[in-house]
Amino acid sequence: MKTVYYFILQLIFFLGGCTETLDRNLGGNYLLTGYGINTEILKHYDGGGDDEILLGEIVDYSYNDNYILVYREISDKVMQQFGDHSNSEIMRGGDSIQYWIIEKQNDNLIGPLKRNEYLLKRKELNIPNSLQLVK
Repeated sequence: MKTVYYFILQLIFFLGGCTETLDRNLGGNYLLTGYGINTEILKHYDGGGDDEILLGEIVDYSYNDNYILVYREISDKVMQQFGDHSNSEIMRGGDSIQYWIIEKQNDNLIGPLKRNEYLLKRKELNIPNSLQLVK
């Protein structure tokens, strides 16, 4: 009985440590990688190297050839992990719920935006309705 209990305990620890890391090519040399609060969007350069564009808990995203739309939540856990990050631009903004728009053609990062600002900016940029965030 002790052996079965020990086996189950080991199995729980093993399975609890398994997390799926997401790696997705978003086009225009933009990459989404990581998992949970360790998710980030990177800009990869052909000559080598990456720039961190957004990091933290990216809850939802959508993209096409021209834009990347991001819904991000900033929790206390995210701030503890990334609050002192050297690139303060990617952690700016006081709201815990943030919307971001990345214009791929000119590498323009727009945000953080509140929901109403995000919807207005979508309209201003003529982002197609086919490109949506769930949140």
